[in-house]
Amino acid sequence: MTLWLLPDLLAAVLNLFFAAYVSLKSQGKLLHRLFVILILNLVVWELSECRLLMAKDAPDALFWIKFEYVAIFSFPAIFAHFSLVFSSEKEKSLSQHAVVYLPTLFLTIALLFTDLIFAGVQPRPWGYGSIKGPFHIVFRSYFAAYGLLAAGLLAVSTRRAFSPIRRVQGKYFLAGLLVPIIFGVVILNILQPLGIHSLDVVIAPLATIPMAGIFAYAIVRYRLMDTEVILTRGITHALSFVLSIGPLLALMVWMQKEVFGTISYPYTLYTLLALTVAGLIFSRLAAWIQENVTQSLWKKGRSHQDIVNDFSKSIIHSSTIPHQQGIAQNLGQVLTESFAPATVYLLQGEKGARRYQTTSSQEEKGTVTEDAPLMLWLRAHDGIVVKAELELEREEAGKASLIPALQGMACEVCVLKVAGRLTSFIALGNKYNTTVYTLEDFRFLSLLANEAAIALENARLYEELKRSQELLARSDRLAAVGTLAAGIAHEIRNPLVSIHTFTQLLPERLDDPEFRTTFLQIANTEVARVSDLVNNLMTFARPSPSVIREVDLNAVLEQIVLLLGGQAKKAGISLTVSPSPHLPSVRADEGQVKQVFMNLLLNALQATPAGGTVGLATQALRGQGGKEYCRVEVRDTGAGIPPEHKEQIFDPFFTTKDSGTGLGLFIAHQIVAEHGGYIDIESAVGAGTSFYVYLPCAQAQEGETTWVAPDGGQLTQAHLLKAGAGKR
Repeated sequence: MTLWLLPDLLAAVLNLFFAAYVSLKSQGKLLHRLFVILILNLVVWELSECRLLMAKDAPDALFWIKFEYVAIFSFPAIFAHFSLVFSSEKEKSLSQHAVVYLPTLFLTIALLFTDLIFAGVQPRPWGYGSIKGPFHIVFRSYFAAYGLLAAGLLAVSTRRAFSPIRRVQGKYFLAGLLVPIIFGVVILNILQPLGIHSLDVVIAPLATIPMAGIFAYAIVRYRLMDTEVILTRGITHALSFVLSIGPLLALMVWMQKEVFGTISYPYTLYTLLALTVAGLIFSRLAAWIQENVTQSLWKKGRSHQDIVNDFSKSIIHSSTIPHQQGIAQNLGQVLTESFAPATVYLLQGEKGARRYQTTSSQEEKGTVTEDAPLMLWLRAHDGIVVKAELELEREEAGKASLIPALQGMACEVCVLKVAGRLTSFIALGNKYNTTVYTLEDFRFLSLLANEAAIALENARLYEELKRSQELLARSDRLAAVGTLAAGIAHEIRNPLVSIHTFTQLLPERLDDPEFRTTFLQIANTEVARVSDLVNNLMTFARPSPSVIREVDLNAVLEQIVLLLGGQAKKAGISLTVSPSPHLPSVRADEGQVKQVFMNLLLNALQATPAGGTVGLATQALRGQGGKEYCRVEVRDTGAGIPPEHKEQIFDPFFTTKDSGTGLGLFIAHQIVAEHGGYIDIESAVGAGTSFYVYLPCAQAQEGETTWVAPDGGQLTQAHLLKAGAGKR
C-alpha cells in the first residue's frame, strides 16, 4: 500500500466515526440525518480517491475519477440543504427542498456521459490525475455559488437565532467551514498555479476532518464552549505550532535539498504530522511523568488542590451554617490529616482582655495574648512567617525574641491573613514528608488562608447578626413582660383578697371543721395559682440558653392562657382553647415557641374589642409521604388587617399601634422560620384575623420536610408565594 493512501484512509475512518456517533445520538431530526448523509458523501469521495490511487491503467482511473466526482458534485447541494434546514423555523420534509439538487443532477449527467467536465486522465507522481474539460469552470462556479449560499444562510440564521443554543451551534458550523475554505483557497489559488499538485491528495481529505468533528460536536452537544474561547485557543495553538514547528520544517526541507538534491513532499508531510503528534503528546506525557516521579521520589501526600477542595467541602457540606470555631477546627483538621500538624488561633474576648485562642485546646499553652511581642510583630508584617528564616536573620532588630514564642507553639511556619487587623492565624509544624517548605507550599498556604479568611469573616458577620436578633428578641420579650405585669397583678390580687378574707374570719370560726377544710382547700388552690403565675412570668422573662427538645404545644398554650387569661377577662374578651387531644410534639426551643404564641395572643387581645372572641386551636395535619405537621391557629374577631398592610406586617419596626415597637411579628416569623416552619394569614377587614403557625412534628423532622397548605392539603406554589420569607 502506497503512502499516498494514508490521508484518505485516515479521513474516511474518522469521518465514518463522526457519522456513526451522530447517528447513534440522533433524535430522528432532519438536520441530523442530513449531517450523516453529508459525511457519508465525504467518506465515499475519500474511499474513491483511494481506489483511484491504485488504478492500473487510464480507463480504470477515468472510471474512478468520475465516480469520485459524483460524490464531490453532491456535496454542495447536501450542504446547502443542511443550511436551509438549520435556518428554517419549522422542519420540512426532504422532498420540499428537492429543487436544491437539480444542478447536481445536470452536472452528474454531463460528467458521466460527456467529456465536457473531464476530457481524460494523465499520469502523476502518485498515480493518475484528471485532464479538465471545457465545462470544468462550470463545476467550479457551481461549487463556489452553493458554498457561498450555504455559508450565507448559516451566518444570517445564526445572527437572527432567538435561542442561545441555536446561535452558538451556528457559530460552530461557521467555524467548521473555515478549515476547508482556507485549504481550498490555498490549493486552487496558490499550489495549483505553482504547479504543485501532489499536496492536493494530502491536504484535501485531511481538511474534512476538523469540519466533520466540529459539526458533530455542535449537533450532539447542547452545553457548548463559547466560540470566543475556541477561537482564542485555536489562535494560540496555531501560533505556537507555527513558531515551534515552522523553523524545524524549513530546516528539514533545506537539508533534503542539500543532501539528496530533491524534496520529497510526502516524506515532509508525514514528518510534519509526526512532529505535531509528538508536540501534542509531550506536554501531557511530561506532566504525567513529573507527577509520578515526584510521588515516587519524594513520597508526597495529597496534592495541594485536594486539600483546598477538602476544606471547601467541609464548609459546603455542613448540615448547619458554620461558625468561626467550626471553620477553624475544619481547617486545622484538614491540614493536620494531609499536610502538617496545624493549629488555628482565633481572636476572642472583649476589648482589653482579648487573646488568640486555639480551637482545639483550652489550656494556657493554647492561648496567646493580644499584646504579646509575637502578635505585635505579626500585625505589623503581613504574609507568611518562617521560623527557619527568622533564625538566619536573628541579628535583625526584634526577630530573635520571636523564635522562642514560635518554638513554644511548635510552629515552623505561621500563615497570616490581615484585613486591617489580625483576627486569626495558622501555626504549622514540620511537614510529614520531612522536606522543607517550598515556594509552591507557600503559594498553596496563601490561597488556603485567603479562602479561610473569607469563610471566617462570613461566619463572624453571621454570628453578629444572630446576636443582634437575640437582642431584639430579648427587647421584645421584656416589652411583653411589661404588658403582662398589669394583668398578672390583677390575677395575683384576687387570690390574696380571698385568702385575706378567710384569715379574718378564721379566729371566729376556728372550731368549725367544715370552715377549716374549705379554707385550706381554697388557700392551697389560690396559692398554687399565684405560684404558677409567678413561675410562668419568671420563666418567660428570664433569658435562657437555646435548647432544642421535644415540646408539647398544648402544654405551652395552656401556660400562656394562664398568664393572659386575666387580661382577657378584664377586657371583656372571651378566650377559647380547642386543643387537639392527639397532637404530636415538635422539636423546638420551648422559650422561643412561647414567645411566638405570646406575641400572637397579645396582638389578638389588643385587636379585639370588648365582647369579642379570641380562639386558640391546635391540629395535626398529615401531608404527602405520611409526615405530620402541627398547626396552631390564633384567631380574633377584631377589625382585621387592611390589604395594604398585609405585605408589611412581618417587616421589622412596622406597627400601627402608638406604643408598639414593630418587633413582635418580625421576631415571631424569624423564630418559626428557624424551626423549619412558616406563618400564614387569613384576614378580612371587619371580620377578624387568623394566624396559622406551622411547625414540623418531631418525627417529620427526621426525614424530608413536606409542606402542608392551610386547608390540610398539599402546599401549592400560591401558598409558598403568600407565606414566603420576609414579605407576606
